[in-house]
Amino acid sequence: MNSNLTLFPDDYESDAFRREVEHYGFFAIASVIDTVYAEAAAEGRRYSQRPEQRRMTGHIRHSLIEQELRSLPILVPGVDVADQPYRTGTGSFLRMQIGRMMLSQSCVADEDTIPRTAQFRTMLRRLNQWTLDEVALGNGPLRHALIIHGPEKDDVSIPAFIMAAMPSPCGTRYLYKYDLRQHPGANLVIPATPVAPTMPSTGIVLPVERKVSVKKRAKQENQE
Repeated sequence: MNSNLTLFPDDYESDAFRREVEHYGFFAIASVIDTVYAEAAAEGRRYSQRPEQRRMTGHIRHSLIEQELRSLPILVPGVDVADQPYRTGTGSFLRMQIGRMMLSQSCVADEDTIPRTAQFRTMLRRLNQWTLDEVALGNGPLRHALIIHGPEKDDVSIPAFIMAAMPSPCGTRYLYKYDLRQHPGANLVIPATPVAPTMPSTGIVLPVERKVSVKKRAKQENQE
């Protein structure tokens, strides 16, 4: 048998995913996103009128979320945030890490929608596909989850959902999802005074390509 055959990890279930995401850092991210929605909507009303307002608000929201998340490690221990350059050098995306979970955030139409294809997302999804050796030893790589969110249909100032979701390696569905606003931790208040982190930022970079049978590249790379 080929020990490098890629598999979904059999011993990883929804309870294990829940335990990983029930971390103060995940709820802090959700709190940032929740707060930014109202701020972005207010800014959108200042600079545009309907129907352009909704589109403008989306751009403002994305920028404000990334701006606020960059400062999160200063306030919340255990959260690592960095701008990860695209391999093509055409831009970057915001990469976060909490424990063994590598994260990115994306605004989507609803909680079942997978974000648009992009090379960095394809690379991150491969973390959720282990080899037979990794499954047997229980020492696979970091895992990947998305923080997905989206506005209410009739009110862009309110998020309809904020969830942690683990995509399948092929990117066709979510294996597990967790509503970050249905937990007591979702009501936390981020401290105004910076908290000294317990350890310095790890500065982890995106893993090298893993040998799995997925498309080599996404056609569109500079995505949200």
